[in-house]
Amino acid sequence: MFFAIIVLKNKYNIIIAGIVAIFPFMGKIAGFGDLSLIVPTLICCVLLSVVITRRKRALRISLTDVILVIFGVYVITRDISSDSITAGRCMQYLLTTSAYMLVRLYCDRATKAVLMGILLCGVVQSTIAYLQLAGVLNSNHSAFACTGSFSNPALLGCIVAVSIAVAVSELKLKSNAVRWVLVVCIAYMLPVLILSDSRASWVAFGIGVIIILLREWRLKTFWKMVVVGVMAIWVAIPLYNHKPVSADARVLIWKVCGNISKENTLTGAGTDAVRREYMHYQADYFQNGGTEKERIITANNNYAFNELLDILCSYGVIGVILFLSVVVTYFACNGIGGTPSVGVMCILVFGMFSYPFSNIVTLTIFTLLLAMEKGKTILYLRYRCAKYITVIMVVALLSVAGVKWWEFKRFDDALKEYCWKISEKEYVKSNFHNIKNEPMLVSRYGRLLYETGNYAEAIPILDRMRELQASPEVYYDLGKCYEKTAEYDNAELCYKMVSYMLPAYITPQYKLMKLYKLSNQDVKAIETAQYMLDMPLKKETSESERMKIEAMRIIKAHGV
Repeated sequence: MFFAIIVLKNKYNIIIAGIVAIFPFMGKIAGFGDLSLIVPTLICCVLLSVVITRRKRALRISLTDVILVIFGVYVITRDISSDSITAGRCMQYLLTTSAYMLVRLYCDRATKAVLMGILLCGVVQSTIAYLQLAGVLNSNHSAFACTGSFSNPALLGCIVAVSIAVAVSELKLKSNAVRWVLVVCIAYMLPVLILSDSRASWVAFGIGVIIILLREWRLKTFWKMVVVGVMAIWVAIPLYNHKPVSADARVLIWKVCGNISKENTLTGAGTDAVRREYMHYQADYFQNGGTEKERIITANNNYAFNELLDILCSYGVIGVILFLSVVVTYFACNGIGGTPSVGVMCILVFGMFSYPFSNIVTLTIFTLLLAMEKGKTILYLRYRCAKYITVIMVVALLSVAGVKWWEFKRFDDALKEYCWKISEKEYVKSNFHNIKNEPMLVSRYGRLLYETGNYAEAIPILDRMRELQASPEVYYDLGKCYEKTAEYDNAELCYKMVSYMLPAYITPQYKLMKLYKLSNQDVKAIETAQYMLDMPLKKETSESERMKIEAMRIIKAHGV
């Protein structure tokens, strides 16, 4: 931050840089009703109010702005039509809109601040990663030594890759002192990029650096394309061999997502289609086929690992065309050599193999980079018009977000007192329709009913959660509720669904075996037990060994 103060000097620039740098600590994954987004959202709204009142100037509107607005309106329309407006999504829209407007109104001076914030963000995340590697801080994922402030190292790699690319691009600055600081920052972050073990971030960083080098080389466009193609082929095989199972799993995910996109090719299956429906489609895929190799590598998943494919599933061909129009127009107006363009390209390349737009941090950084575009102005809005439009947009989004936030907070408080106050039980029951689209609250409510033994009441709530996000855990809970209410046929359907979702996992087969014993279906219990002993598993564990031992006991008990 000291470096930002020296370089930026202006207080608003320092504030903007500081917000971008510490933003990963303010918000998590959007779409689940994450109320921590309130803090950065209010900060951006306040800054936007200050800028709109102090800087009395016309708003320059480019073609990219126009297409982006059309895309945003289309997305919100599809949200409403697919009944997917949540508190977290409203906060996400308000945050990204106010951040974009703030940079557009303050573009001539905010560019340096945002880029400095992104660089500082990478340095801060790298520091956290080093502390995690040293054991001072705990990693946020049991399988990875360092994740930064994120839940997995892929997003850490994305932030660091973009930060390094921005630093490399800014090495052209004339100040020797600044250049040396940038070199130190690059050297500091580069080991974290490697340790993140994220191939998507490595590719994104590599493409960004190649673009910067090509900017400096005086080559014809054809030869630049040849260089990029040769580099891509040269690194493709080593990257695949680094994690072949992971790469094959992504191919399987893309196949299944392709089936989702067929549901409504033109307008898509609705917001969060992959998150809602992926596991259902994966179950259908394996129920009707799939190779033995695919069965082994499959896992519980709700991401497309390709943002274009995710947009296609949720918003259809129309959404893809609008998004690509924004990207093409942006690069057509700004070229690919500028620092913001390099940052945009890094995130887009990362998005071909991961999910940066599903995380509010990377999504907002992408939005800020887009807002720094300096394409040809096609329309000037007078100061008063710009002010009124900005105020109307912010007030409208703030009103909707406020209502959703209040509903979320009130229901959340009621769930905390559910076991102790009858009035809260009545409130939760009578107001469930207000939060039926909030996965976080629906999941908590269903789980609470399940744990307190209210199995009959839990069934419709868990069934709603199954519609919001199909997951093995929801089907396990739902199957258990059906068991407790003696609806054994429905319980069997739930466990079988999970067995199709995860064909190389032993737990759903174990639950089926126990269900058949409970319902006195001994023949099915023996058949399932035998299948458990013969089935190939994704991973052998002590728990799977325990289940197999119990299966052998059942087989021996019946003299088979």
